[in-house]
Amino acid sequence: MSIQLKSSARGYRLSLAGEIGYAQVNELYQVAQQIAKNPKPTTIEWENLHAIHYAGVQVLIALGKSLQNHNLPLRYKEPAPDLYAQLERYGLWQAMIES
Repeated sequence: MSIQLKSSARGYRLSLAGEIGYAQVNELYQVAQQIAKNPKPTTIEWENLHAIHYAGVQVLIALGKSLQNHNLPLRYKEPAPDLYAQLERYGLWQAMIES
């Protein structure tokens, strides 16, 4: 599991890799809080993420809504195919895009 946040003048790049289980959701939440304190356009890079716990999905949806309140975008790069299939199967992909 890897959660890396990179910041530039133009925005944040949040890279997620491996598997984010329930035990790692707190770390993801802390990173989301860091972004929310100083909001900038944010891009999620997760082409190397293979699984994410539902609580992690909720953190990303909440982050999207927080940025939306500041009229800032949360962009998702294309996820790994197996992760996309999971999100699509449970109806979460559309919820994330709409947030």
